[in-house]
Amino acid sequence: MAFLPPELLIVIIDHVATPTYDLAYSLPPANRRTLYALCLVSATCRSLALPHLYQRIFVQTAAQIPSLLRQSAHLQKHTRSLAVGALSFEPEISRHVCDLLSTVSGSVERLLISCWGGQTDAERAALASCTGLQEFILPREHHYWGLYTPSDQSLHMTLPSTWGAIRRLSLYRIHLDDFLLALTNFPYLESLCLSDCWLPVGTDQTPPSFIRFVTQLAGLKQVFFMVYTEEACLARDVIRTLRELTGNKAGVVFGLRIVNLIEERFKGGIPGVLTELATAGRLWDPEIWALDEKEGARI
Repeated sequence: MAFLPPELLIVIIDHVATPTYDLAYSLPPANRRTLYALCLVSATCRSLALPHLYQRIFVQTAAQIPSLLRQSAHLQKHTRSLAVGALSFEPEISRHVCDLLSTVSGSVERLLISCWGGQTDAERAALASCTGLQEFILPREHHYWGLYTPSDQSLHMTLPSTWGAIRRLSLYRIHLDDFLLALTNFPYLESLCLSDCWLPVGTDQTPPSFIRFVTQLAGLKQVFFMVYTEEACLARDVIRTLRELTGNKAGVVFGLRIVNLIEERFKGGIPGVLTELATAGRLWDPEIWALDEKEGARI
């Protein structure tokens, strides 16, 4: 291997480092092991394989973070995608996640964060420091990890205004008014996924906030909803209302995915489905949203 020409090494390593789907947050374990082994073969192999080894980081346990932080120089230079799994809430874990975000803030372009948080200033600052984000995925509402701040005995979303480069955004249980305030900071937003969300439909008069919301979708290419079975009819009403208000605008794709409440409850529900789709790189794939012309979805 050490004597292969660099041109051939590049082809081999690129093949090993290419996931099934471009937007995957991690490589298969066997591929990562191969990249790690290649780093030990020679200096040339290491220089070619190491960037791929750190390009996609998926934190599934808190024990991974201290080890990753010891490789901060590689993270700062090479990490483009970071997924943090459903870690339990402990102040020490929160601090480690903040340190990890701060470390990759200059290079990371895609972020999925599913861990518990404590609504600290440090969490908000760590998220805001990731100014080059093009994709953010929040698959669950576990304290909203730095995205919500207490106000009038309730929680309100405070998405960082520094995320001006965001193109793809997936949020869980948002409040419409909070999202409208944040949306003005995202001029390049193209794809939006809202899961288990509260949208006003089924009333005699369409609420002004909903009309403003749809107006803001004018430049988007994809709008997806993920709901539980019991909300399927409501979600279809949302799709129909959106299509009416946008006038069936060409180029806008609406999608609906229905998660069986009983079957999926013990598998993680919507958060589990979202995390699985996102880490595999399929969250923004229209094929998995079971689109049709009438209802927006098939069951």
